[in-house]
Amino acid sequence: MLVALLLTLLMWQDAHRAVIEAIVSETSVVNVKECRMMLERHEGRKRRMYPCPSGHMTIGVGHNLDAKSISNQAVDQIFSDDLDDAEHDVIDVIGCAVWANLSLPRRAALVDMAFQMGGTGFAQFKKTIHLVSARQFEEAAREMLNSTWAKQTPSRAIDISEMIRTGAWCVQERLT
Repeated sequence: MLVALLLTLLMWQDAHRAVIEAIVSETSVVNVKECRMMLERHEGRKRRMYPCPSGHMTIGVGHNLDAKSISNQAVDQIFSDDLDDAEHDVIDVIGCAVWANLSLPRRAALVDMAFQMGGTGFAQFKKTIHLVSARQFEEAAREMLNSTWAKQTPSRAIDISEMIRTGAWCVQERLT
């Protein structure tokens, strides 16, 4: 009897949830332009984290990071944007002709560096960049390992320098 009662309750909750979802989808203001404009006017739009008036860390249009993390979709979008930026940073530094003549793993290795340290940090690797441009990959890999970057993130530096040296993928499951 108790099992039957629990099953009935669960079925009622599912039916109740379905009714609520139907009502919400019919009456939602989420995609109403005026609602979105009003909220953005009230909340503001910030591309950097900031403390809201009540002290909570917030981003975007009033997204309270203390109360709710960002979605996986938002993480993926930010990651894609950052990856695009890193790739453009590398191309800006090494030039299109050099970029076009590198293997995919070598391109990925340079993008990984720019992703980690930003375009300005990547551009500081002048000797490495010169050696890659000259297709002196052994020397470029050695130069990479002779850096503060390699001391700070040794596992990553070993992987990346190996990809530069060999032109082959070096993806391993390991924490850095």
